[in-house]
Amino acid sequence: MFVDPTGAVLLLRRTEAGDAEGAWAFPGGKLEEGETTAEAARRECVEELGSCPEGELSEWTHRIRDSVDYTTFIQRVPERFSPTLNEEHDAFEWANVEELLGKPGELTEDC
Repeated sequence: MFVDPTGAVLLLRRTEAGDAEGAWAFPGGKLEEGETTAEAARRECVEELGSCPEGELSEWTHRIRDSVDYTTFIQRVPERFSPTLNEEHDAFEWANVEELLGKPGELTEDC
């Protein structure tokens, strides 16, 4: 989860090439064999955003649901950037979290 200095987060809208078409979510994906969760986060970033901003990753959440281990990292960025999206996403938006809270369906359950 990328967070800009105003507290806005980067969200991507999923296409039919991915799962949950039309849902807004953070960049993310699955571990590949031999990867740490941080390595997977950076790799998925490059795949989904075209690059990965430099900076420190901080673990934000870690949970297991339906036998799947989910880890979400926060990375604070000095300014907003425009990603180069892959076929899994067709739009991006920097969104203020407070504006999204209380709006069911705006974020996927995995967010």
